[in-house]
Amino acid sequence: MGRVAEFSDEEIIKAGNHLLSLSKIVTPFGIRQLIGGGSAQRIKTVWSEEVAKRNNEALNGDSSKEIELPAEMQEALEKSIEMISQQLTRVTKINYKVAADVAESRVASVIKKHEEKLEEYKHSEFEACQAIDSLDKENEELKNEVTSLLAKNSLLSNDNAKYFGSIDSLKSRLDGMDLKLESKQSELVVLARENAELKMQAKSGTGSA
Repeated sequence: MGRVAEFSDEEIIKAGNHLLSLSKIVTPFGIRQLIGGGSAQRIKTVWSEEVAKRNNEALNGDSSKEIELPAEMQEALEKSIEMISQQLTRVTKINYKVAADVAESRVASVIKKHEEKLEEYKHSEFEACQAIDSLDKENEELKNEVTSLLAKNSLLSNDNAKYFGSIDSLKSRLDGMDLKLESKQSELVVLARENAELKMQAKSGTGSA
C-alpha cells in the first residue's frame, strides 16, 4: 500500500507564514491545500509547535533598552504616570464594583459556551484530518490497483495475441484439409464412374457369352 506524500517542517511553516502574510487564518487544511498534500494531522502538529515556539520567544525576548530622560522630563513623566495610575485605579474599582455582580454569571456562561464550541471544533478538526488521511490512503490503494489491472491487461493482451496466432494457424490447416478433401472427393467421383463402366462392361460380356 502506498504512503501519503510527506513534506518537511520548513515547507509547512513556510506555507503557514504565507497565509499569515495574506492576513488569513492558518489552518491545517489551508496549509495542506497550499503545499499540495501531506498528512493533515502532522501539519497541525508542526504548525502548533511553531506557534508555541514563537510565543515563548516573544515572552522570553530581550526587553528594549531604556532611554535616560532629562530630570525635568522624568519628573513630569513620573507625576503624569502616578496621576493616570490613580485615576485608572479609581475608575477600575468603580467599574468593577458595578459590573462584577451583573457580569459574573454571564461570564461563566460565555466561557462555558466557548469551551463547548472549542471542543466541538477540535473534534470536527480531528475527524476531518482522519477523513483526509483515509482518503489519501484509499487514493494510493486505487492507484496501485489500477497499476495491477493494467499489468494484468497487458498479460491478457499477450495471451490473446498468442491465441489469435494459434487460430490463424488452425484456419490455414483447415483450409489445406478442405483442399485435400475436395481432391479426394474428385478422385472418388472418378473411381465411381470407372467402377460403373467396368460393371457395364462386365454385364455386356456376360450377355454375349
